[in-house]
Amino acid sequence: MLQINYKTEMGESLALVGDVEELGSWSPDRLVKMQWHEGYNWCCSVSVPAGAKLEYKYVLVLRDGSLSWAPGFNYKLEVA
Repeated sequence: MLQINYKTEMGESLALVGDVEELGSWSPDRLVKMQWHEGYNWCCSVSVPAGAKLEYKYVLVLRDGSLSWAPGFNYKLEVA
C-alpha cells in the first residue's frame, strides 16, 4: 500500500503514475487513483511482484481534470 498525507482542495484528488505497467508506465491516461481517508490521508494498493524495483510520482488531479505532477525527483521503491 502506498500512502501520503496531502491536503487537497474540494474537487481535487491524488493519483500515482510510474515506470511499471501496474502504475501506468508513465502514461497520464493510466493514472492509479488514490482513495481519500479522514485527515487528508490518501492511499492505494498496487500489486507488483516481489523484488520489483519501481519509480513513481504523485499527481494532483485538479477540478478541471488537468494534472499537476509532484516536483523534484521520482520516488523509488523496492518491493520485499
